[in-house]
Amino acid sequence: MHHYLISGFPSPIERTVLDILLANGCSVVVALGRSLYRKIPTHLQTAYDSNRVLFVSFRDYSRPS
Repeated sequence: MHHYLISGFPSPIERTVLDILLANGCSVVVALGRSLYRKIPTHLQTAYDSNRVLFVSFRDYSRPS
């Protein structure tokens, strides 16, 4: 069974959860409220290289009024 988590991981507790999930081989979607990374952060590089992390950016996204 595969488990997936989608979050922006902004708070310290969410960052800890992210680290635990990645250490246990889970796949995650990191939703960024800004532009995509120019360089993958070191703590996410291994998961990125093994296709276990996906980055989604909402930059230039406009909500309908």
